Order: sequence, then structure tokens, then C-alpha cells
Amino acid sequence: MNLIDTFKQADREVDFYSEKRKAVYATIDQLADALGYKNRKGIERLLERHSYLLGNEYSIISTISTPQGVGPKSEINQQQTNRKRGEQKTREMRLFNRQGIYEVFSISTMPKGREIRKQLFKYMEWLENRLHLATVEHIKSIPTQNKLHQVIKESPVYCEYEGQRLRNAFTNFNNLINKTACLGVNKPKESMTAEELKRLEHIEHLVIYLLGEGKNYGQIKAELLPSKEEKGA
Repeated sequence: MNLIDTFKQADREVDFYSEKRKAVYATIDQLADALGYKNRKGIERLLERHSYLLGNEYSIISTISTPQGVGPKSEINQQQTNRKRGEQKTREMRLFNRQGIYEVFSISTMPKGREIRKQLFKYMEWLENRLHLATVEHIKSIPTQNKLHQVIKESPVYCEYEGQRLRNAFTNFNNLINKTACLGVNKPKESMTAEELKRLEHIEHLVIYLLGEGKNYGQIKAELLPSKEEKGA
């Protein structure tokens, strides 16, 4: 599961996760906070009365990485601090898909849930449309990535590379291009937006050109990611 975007309204945030853009999910902890419960036990009580929500049609158990402190409102400030620090915690928890979120918000009688329900539902529809567009861009980007790997193999610098050494070169260039396309964050392609994938394809074409000019990884990295001194000049 990869974090793809965050719904924000007032003092409430709901992170949305996806795997290969098939569906969007939100954690039980953050949904509890968005509804106004003190902790996840509020939703767990709903699950006891409505056990059908435990089915895969509505929710799943999955291992995800979240900023440390994600959870009830009492932890919001710590959550925001940990987001800035990039501190992550891997844990297993229940996540609800779009249908599950609809059901939980419909069943719950918490006033705060009613306040944001309409906006949250619209946001999920918008987010799933973005995922669809990103899937299209991802498919379109595959031939360019294949061409990039072929150019690496044939370039004057890397033409003698074989086996693991060549695979490492592919990985290094892929990571560099992904990080540049996502403005400094090395995301897997599966979690990139359509806009990031369009940037990625443009950068792949640039790297293909630079490899053809005989430049190596270090030289290309210097062009794509200028140093702090260059940025401040």
C-alpha cells in the first residue's frame, strides 16, 4: 500500500492509500478521528453491530507505513511534526475502501461525520478519477522506460556492464528519474499522479539524449538535481 493523497478539512486529515491504483483505502484510526471519536474503538463498536463491514467488500487488514502518531485527534500535532521529519512506522491495521467508508459514515451518528461527509465523498470520487488518469499515463510510460534501459545498455559508458552491475545501473537511473519527476521524493511509479508521470516521461527522454551524448550517471544527476550552491546562485 502506498500513500497517494490526503483529504484535509479544518483540523481533520484522512490519508488515502492504494496498491497499483486498484482502489483507495483509509485507516480505521483516521476515519475514527474524522468522525469525531476519541479513538478507533468508536468504529470498532460499529463493526460489532454491523459485522458485514469486516468483509473484503468493505475493508481489509493490511500492513502500511504511516507517519508516527497518525491516529486520534490528541495526536494530530505529533502527527504533523513527524510528517515534517519523515518519521514512519510500519504497522498492520484495518483499512476501509470507498464503499466501506460510505457505510461507516452512513451508519455513524457522530455530528462531525455529517459535517464533512459530502466533501469527503466528493474527494474520493475525484481521487479515483486521478488514479484512472495516472493508470493511463503509467501504461503509456512503459515503452519509454524500456527504451531508456536499451539506451543504457548501448551507451559508451555502460555498454560493457553485465548482470547485477547492469541491473544496478538501471535501478540508479530509475530512482534518479523518479525522484526528479516527484520534486525530490523517490516514489514508486505505482503511486505517482498523472502529472508526475508526464514529468517522468519528459525526463526519461532527456536522460536518453544525455546518455547518447556519452554522459555518465554522475554528470546526468548534476544536470537533473543541481547542488545547493547552484540553487542559491
